[in-house]
Parts: sequence; structure tokens; C-alpha cells
Amino acid sequence: MKNILTGFLLFLFFCGCASAKDQKTPRLLNDFEKKFIATDFELKGKKSELNSKIIALLTLPPGIAIADQGEKFNDSDVVNPGLPMNGILFAGESKDMAFVFYAQGGFVYTERLLIAELNNTEVVRSCAYTINRRAWCGNVTLEELKAEFPYASTTIEGLCK
Repeated sequence: MKNILTGFLLFLFFCGCASAKDQKTPRLLNDFEKKFIATDFELKGKKSELNSKIIALLTLPPGIAIADQGEKFNDSDVVNPGLPMNGILFAGESKDMAFVFYAQGGFVYTERLLIAELNNTEVVRSCAYTINRRAWCGNVTLEELKAEFPYASTTIEGLCK
């Protein structure tokens, strides 16, 4: 019985960590998405370090907080009322683009990516995506996120402007 359980856990571990590249063909990227992949970003982890207009685009309901990178948040359906339901995994800005990669906790843990094109500090265009978490094991880097982006992400309906 112990060997069966061990084998099953190993199967789940390796299947759960499979690259999305192994599971799908890439979708066609538009120019905006290609620009995100090609841009060099200065990484950030705190709301206070980001353009306030980017944080406003996160489409969180009023009064719903988002934790800074490394801070605790409700990442599962076991909810602590004193913690936010969302947490920044990492974010970045360049001269003309910005992004926030964040987790939404609750019954279904979901990772989301918000990308915005900037003109000075004004948002020109933005789009949000749901990222398939099964694509990675543990923490993900910006390079891994960019490599998996054409395979593992889908546009969140109505969140492209």
C-alpha cells in the first residue's frame, strides 16, 4: 500500500510540474504581447514601488487589498479575515511598460498577469491574463513566465483595454 501511495504521489508531482509547452501549441501573440516578452523590466515587489495607475488596474473590488511580495495572504480556502485574498508574486516596470504577476487565493488558487503599456505615467493599453499554475514548480522567474506566456495564459474576458 505504501508503494502505491508513493508511486501515485510521484506521478502527481511530475505531471503537475509539466511544462505547458508539453500540453498545448502556442497561441498567436499580438504586438502588445510580443512587446511584453521583448521588454527588459526593473523588478519590484511592493505596491508603493509601482505606478498607482497600474495598481488601480488590478480590478480588485473596492476595499480588497493585495499583499506585497513575501507578505502573507489567503492563498487557499482556509481564510484568515485579517489577511488580503491577493498577493503580488513579482512586478516590473520599464520606460513604457509595466506588469504585475499576482496570486488570487480562495477555493481555487489562481495566478494572474496584468500587462500595461505606458505613455509617461498614463496607461495607454492594458490586458489581464489567467496563468496556468501547473506550468511551474515552486517560484517562477520573469524569464520562465515570459517563456511560458504563449502557452500557459489565456486572456481574461473583458479585461483588455
